[in-house]
Amino acid sequence: MTEAEESLNSSRVVGEKKKEELTAQSRECKKKVDVEAANVKKVQEQLKNVKKTAGDTKGKEDKARLDTEAEGLQKAVDDATKDLDDSTKMCKEVDGKLAEAVEKTAAKVKKLTEKVEEEKKAVETAEKEAKATIVTLPGGKEDVEKLEKV
Repeated sequence: MTEAEESLNSSRVVGEKKKEELTAQSRECKKKVDVEAANVKKVQEQLKNVKKTAGDTKGKEDKARLDTEAEGLQKAVDDATKDLDDSTKMCKEVDGKLAEAVEKTAAKVKKLTEKVEEEKKAVETAEKEAKATIVTLPGGKEDVEKLEKV
């Protein structure tokens, strides 16, 4: 195996390993986003129910307690939404790194594959030239064929 072929294989292995790592990170990130999105939805639903109940309540004390609870839930919604936004941003960064890694690996593999092909052509050309030289050397195949005809 030539140096170019070894570099090609090494680049493929390293590229696949990086791709696997980033793909795993991307999957975990998406799971986290799904969990956080479900949490935002759940807290928003709780807030909606508390506000509805507070609106239907006649007693001042109950209404004040429900309004306070609604404020707490609104803060929880805001915090959960911020967490979701942060995680979504992080997932985009991971996906960007994954796309970049795949692109770089593909470009490197293409370049090294071309180098391997060039080396193979150079070897084939050298072999043809060597065979041609052997045929035309004194005492080579052409001289032997001339002597056989005589």
